[in-house]
Amino acid sequence: MPQAINLLNRRFGSLLCVEKTEERNTGSIVWVCQCDCGVTEKVPGYLLTSKSRNRQKTNCKVCAKNKIAINLSGKTFSSFEVLNKSEKRVSGLIAWNCRCTCGVLEVVKTADLLSGSRKRCRQCARLLKIKVSTKHQMCYTKTYRSWSEMLSRCTCETNASYPRYGGRGISICDRWLGREGFINFFADMGERPEGMTLDRHPDNNGDYEPENCRWATPKEQALNRRSSVLITFQNKTQTVSQWSEELGIHSETIRFRHKKGWGVDDIFKKTKKRQRHSA
Repeated sequence: MPQAINLLNRRFGSLLCVEKTEERNTGSIVWVCQCDCGVTEKVPGYLLTSKSRNRQKTNCKVCAKNKIAINLSGKTFSSFEVLNKSEKRVSGLIAWNCRCTCGVLEVVKTADLLSGSRKRCRQCARLLKIKVSTKHQMCYTKTYRSWSEMLSRCTCETNASYPRYGGRGISICDRWLGREGFINFFADMGERPEGMTLDRHPDNNGDYEPENCRWATPKEQALNRRSSVLITFQNKTQTVSQWSEELGIHSETIRFRHKKGWGVDDIFKKTKKRQRHSA
């Protein structure tokens, strides 16, 4: 058996449900409703919630009999201030010229104002929807893109990069996951600097977590790759590219010597250029 709908404090046109009774009418709960004119009467719930305009009860018997028209001019409903009655009708029903707190003017039906189904102009409603669905309002920023791509690499098996990340056991800390994941990520990492990307450092084989992540330049990213060759010389460990830049030896020369198994001293030994003798 379906659970009865709670109509307490809900408004239907000019009627406000103020009390639930023990009475039943055709199986429906009977509610004590107060009309905006001040009259109180009992109404079965099915008449209030009916989707049929001709059947739904929206005012008391006194108002219905005398066809009393409610004057909403000067009243306030949520973000709307009612200015005056509109000459236009909405879906054939009486409507009112209303001004939203943002300054936008709109024509709103009487029932929408009384029931609370329209609380603000369409522009404010759209902005509120965006704000609610994206609390941080950063969905189109580079910082959010880095966080989103990190999630995809580690959790989405259809991602082309998944085998090199999630597929080999690299995971993301709980703090950066879930509903508040991006907010926490932004708090820990800050805004992504121009020209930088997310990098796992100092442990390139470690997980994505605050202690093991940084914003890095493309050059720093390249030096931190798994494929990078690290060589220790004079108690200092660097990549081939770094040694090449520091010692002035071509990087391919260093890689060739290292691959051939040369000793460290020989790898970094500079050779004199041969001089050509003229005949």
